[in-house]
Amino acid sequence: MADQAPGPDGLERQLRRLLLAYPPGPRRDELLDTILEGEEEGTRRRPAARQALNLMRHGMRARLGHPRSRAVVVIATLVTVLAGVFGAAAAASPGWALAPSLPQGVTSDELKREVFPGLTVWGGGDAARWVRTGDGEGWQYGFADHWVRHTAETRDVVAYATQVRDRLAANGWTIRGGVEFTGPEPDDVPPASRSATFWATRDGLTLHFDDTVVDKKASWDSEGSVTFALSRSAPAVLWLIALAGGLVAALLGWLMTGWVARRVEGRRLLRAITVLSATIGLTLLLPLAAFVALYATGGDDTPGPADELFFLGLRGILHGLWQPALVFACVMLLLAATPRRSERSQPARIAAFGLAAAALVAAGFADRAPRLADSASAAGRACVLATPAWKAPSTDRLAYGARVFIRPETTAERRNLIEAAIFRVPGAWGSSFAYDPASLAYREAYCDGAPLPAGAGPELPYFWDVDLSSPGVLPGLAAEVGALPGVLAVEPATTKR
Repeated sequence: MADQAPGPDGLERQLRRLLLAYPPGPRRDELLDTILEGEEEGTRRRPAARQALNLMRHGMRARLGHPRSRAVVVIATLVTVLAGVFGAAAAASPGWALAPSLPQGVTSDELKREVFPGLTVWGGGDAARWVRTGDGEGWQYGFADHWVRHTAETRDVVAYATQVRDRLAANGWTIRGGVEFTGPEPDDVPPASRSATFWATRDGLTLHFDDTVVDKKASWDSEGSVTFALSRSAPAVLWLIALAGGLVAALLGWLMTGWVARRVEGRRLLRAITVLSATIGLTLLLPLAAFVALYATGGDDTPGPADELFFLGLRGILHGLWQPALVFACVMLLLAATPRRSERSQPARIAAFGLAAAALVAAGFADRAPRLADSASAAGRACVLATPAWKAPSTDRLAYGARVFIRPETTAERRNLIEAAIFRVPGAWGSSFAYDPASLAYREAYCDGAPLPAGAGPELPYFWDVDLSSPGVLPGLAAEVGALPGVLAVEPATTKR
């Protein structure tokens, strides 16, 4: 009974599903009748593979209309490719939520002992899925910095890096390549530096080890440090999510192009405008997408995770081109929604055209909405300096910034020493000093962006805004500068990464 052929009704159901590739209309029933008439009853359980592919191919072509035009096929193919890339990027972005957190607690402590046995290790903790690069120009996988201060043993960079590499290999890490050594050039001027680095992977984690020694000129200068940065690799399910998003978006891109093409068929002026708009849009977006992807993946010569190049390119395309791509799609929808003469008395058609026009305007101003909302929210808040900012607890679990508050009367010499101490911390990427009560930095530090109360400010502490490479850097920064004369506190600060 289980092997019984499904019969004509079963074959008909499967053919109807395949004929959904054709645009709605009587053509589907005509083809179904023609195919069934040529079949002997009960001879086949399902359509042949060649027949199924043929129906799908011709059906998707029929959705484009313009049977004699090859240009519409070229445009539809390019739109499909572009939509697939954006679909993969859009699906991968929330898909990163499935990536596990970086090791914390006992697991993190065990890893620190593996790399740096017997030494005090600063840093660690979790990290955002994506963070800005050190120069602020691009993006990279989120990572957690770990470091130790130099000892007599760690200053022999090649020997120490080799010991760490061998320890990690014995604990199941896969070492990628060997230890790379960089030394001073003959024409280098002090301070010269020497370093040894290598990469290792294990259980979806990537570890980049670096031992750098700098011949410092003054006692307050940094002599380098021994560090390792820990980041995630893309989980396998993320590849499936990106692939599914790309395929779905590619299909929608083809169907949308077909709908637009059929809507402008027989309307010369509208068709010319549509072809011109599509040509301009594709001519701009396709090269830009390729450039952004290459730029996003080409800013760092270090051999990071292999999957990082792929997902970095997708993220660059999504974040750099989402608005022009959205405007392009809205333009196409607006042209397709333009009513024919016979449709101008139909309220539904007029409403669809109005919605498409509104969507196009909204897409053009979409990037300004968050800034306007933030400005309006800050302007509408009243600031009360009840709790000092350097004593207010932070609830930001992933703080990529810190503020080092100092007394206003701190001398210039001591400020210089504090600033030098800040930059002795490997994870301190940059800082700016704030001392003007009228500045935006003061409003953000003391009033969450709102204006300060009248007369407030001169007595408030000065501070440095410090950019951190990863959230776990904060305790090490506090240990380095917290006890220096003039320092009031070192507190986390929310920064937009």
